[in-house]
Amino acid sequence: MISGDLFDGARLAHLSSGDLLRDSVAADASPSGAGIGDAMSSGQLVPDRFIAEAVRDALEREVSEQQRAGRRGGFLLDGFPRTVPQARAATGAGDGTWPRHLRVSRAIHVDVPDRICARKIAGRRHCPRCGTWFNVADASGGRWVLPPVLPAASHPCACAGSVPGAESPLWTRRDDDVDSDVVRRRLADYHAETEPVLDIFREKGLLLHFRPYRGMDDVGKLRKMVGDSICA
Repeated sequence: MISGDLFDGARLAHLSSGDLLRDSVAADASPSGAGIGDAMSSGQLVPDRFIAEAVRDALEREVSEQQRAGRRGGFLLDGFPRTVPQARAATGAGDGTWPRHLRVSRAIHVDVPDRICARKIAGRRHCPRCGTWFNVADASGGRWVLPPVLPAASHPCACAGSVPGAESPLWTRRDDDVDSDVVRRRLADYHAETEPVLDIFREKGLLLHFRPYRGMDDVGKLRKMVGDSICA
């Protein structure tokens, strides 16, 4: 949710690697497409080449669309790069197939403890009618103030029967959010495969570190941090 709201209203395209893969799997009835879908459902990491190709193709389409519209902008990548090979490719240190104009210029490390991640992952809910994401989990404790994110009078949900401050029985959950073993495996994969990515961006002076102690209420602070970094 933070990534989607980070540059709300700015000239940046928000591209989620997870959404791109789910859309690709839904449109691909081949055995390879089914295999990727099975890997995602079980919490396994999808092979680097599939991720990189999906992201690169989506970025090329976005750049072409911006050029046709006569505007210049950038993009915010959500969930990419997640592995060292992906990071090397996206920063121009890979095999040279990643276009120079698509290289990642900043990386944002939104640092949240595992216990909070697990609780918030289990609490994610999606409205199939208005497309809004909510979260029914309260992960507050210590410095962290992370109450449930539910419909408010100023942020209504179109699901029938949903009222401000309440969960709708029509909301859905992602398959890979339901199984606690899958969630633990995903967190373990993060520490093994994604944490080393931070070192690549840190060594290049491209890493921003942020702890969202107040969740969505801290997006403004993160937006300012990123803006100051880009303008520096």
